[in-house]
Amino acid sequence: MSWFDIVKVLSSKTGYAQLDFDNTVEEDEDNCKKRFQELCNKLEKATKEIERKLSDKDVRNVSPKPSNITLVFDNEDEVSSYIESGFLYNPDIPEEVYCKVLDMFDRNITDLERIGDYVLHSMAAMYEKGDYFVNRRGVYISENYEDRAYLGYSIDMVRESHELLRNLIVQDLDEALK
Repeated sequence: MSWFDIVKVLSSKTGYAQLDFDNTVEEDEDNCKKRFQELCNKLEKATKEIERKLSDKDVRNVSPKPSNITLVFDNEDEVSSYIESGFLYNPDIPEEVYCKVLDMFDRNITDLERIGDYVLHSMAAMYEKGDYFVNRRGVYISENYEDRAYLGYSIDMVRESHELLRNLIVQDLDEALK
C-alpha cells in the first residue's frame, strides 16, 4: 500500500480531506527568496560590525555602491589588506533561481549553471599565496551579462600582520551566513 492509498483510506473514514500539495511547494520556493534576502541583511550587518570593531585601525570603506562594503586597511609595509562584502537582493528573480543558487551556496563549491536566461555562478576558495591569505565565498545571478543579485565576501590579507584579525573576520562572516 502506498502513502497515497493510506491517505485515501484515512480521508474516507473522516468524511473529508483537503490536500493542497501545490501550496506546500509554493511556500518552500518563497522561503528561498526570503532566505536569500535574510542572508543579504545578515552579511551587511556583520560587515558593518566588523568595520566598527576595526575602528581603531586605519580602515576605510572605499566602495562606491550601497550594496557593497569594501574595507581597506594598511600595514606598516604599505601593503593593503581588504574585506569586501556584496549583498544585492532582487525581488524580480524567480523563486526557482534563488532555490538553486542557495543550494550552490550551501554546498560551498565553485560552479556555473544556467536556468533560462539566468546564469548562476558560485565560488568558494580559501588558500594562502605567498604572504597573502585569500578567502572567497559567494553566489551571483546574472542576466544578459549583468549582475542581478549577489551574496558573498572576499578577504585578502597580509598573512603575518593580520592573522588573528583574519580568523575573527572569517568566523564573523561565516557565522552570519548560517
